[in-house]
Amino acid sequence: MTRTPEEIFQHHAEALVAGDLDEIAADYADDSVIITPRGVVRGRDQIRRWFANLIPELPEAELNVTTATFESDVLFLEWTAEAPTVRVATASTPSSSATTASAFRR
Repeated sequence: MTRTPEEIFQHHAEALVAGDLDEIAADYADDSVIITPRGVVRGRDQIRRWFANLIPELPEAELNVTTATFESDVLFLEWTAEAPTVRVATASTPSSSATTASAFRR
């Protein structure tokens, strides 16, 4: 079953909230790539490990999608997260924030 980027994002958000690494990884193909300020993550297995490290860094985080652009089979996202111990923001000073973006493709 082919899902739209919107459907993938909805599933992804639900899996993130649940902390379900298998379901998060299911949203990515074997040749998927995530590009972050920390580097490039390639492939479903590495992406699963990346999320396994990310989720504990944002305990009880409140996530906010600041940009969601859908075009054909691509979804581009920018998001912020705020947790009791850390904040990830899309703007402001480099020492205390980072731009975080995600793109999903069918």
